Amino acid sequence: PGLPLPHGKVYESNGIMLKAALAEAHYEAVTLYAVADDFDLTKTILGTAIAENDLLVISGGISVGDHDYVGRALQSLKATTLFYKVNQKPGKPLWAGQWEDKLIFALPGNPAAGMTCFYIYVLPTLAKLSGFQTKYNATLQKKLAHDYSVSNSRCQFLKAIVLGGQVTILSHQDSAMLNSFALANALVYLQEGTYQKVLGDKVEVYPI
Repeated sequence: PGLPLPHGKVYESNGIMLKAALAEAHYEAVTLYAVADDFDLTKTILGTAIAENDLLVISGGISVGDHDYVGRALQSLKATTLFYKVNQKPGKPLWAGQWEDKLIFALPGNPAAGMTCFYIYVLPTLAKLSGFQTKYNATLQKKLAHDYSVSNSRCQFLKAIVLGGQVTILSHQDSAMLNSFALANALVYLQEGTYQKVLGDKVEVYPI
């Protein structure tokens, strides 16, 4: 961001967002690494990052595309898989594992999906490792400010704004959309299924 964008390219927003979110939570000893879509380079950079840091957060490259090399590189480095893929939207291709005593998270490359996984999984883990009393399911109950229709085979984390005792679910929930994340101060959790939420219904909310 801030530089001219070449044809066919996209801005590298994920690293900037993650570093800013970490700084906001007072984690400032952060090193950013970048790597091209190449297996050998990916393995080399990941090996360096693991050696130089206490915890590793990877953005992108963990899904099943032709140029997604992170999973294979971690396997080659003998990292242990704790889990891979979560039945949620956004953020299904989330990987968590460890190398010796170091935790590793590989987040989806889609910006909003990656940030959702960061707030739900990574940040509580960092807080726990830092000695804070943290619950992974520490949600608030807030009343919906409007009706909302649910139709999804996976549970959802929806970007939202909490104001007073009410919560408004934002539009533009696609996993590649950033404008709603810029406005959001919470994520609303909704279970999978086809059903209707109405004005005044209480929903689970994760402050962010």
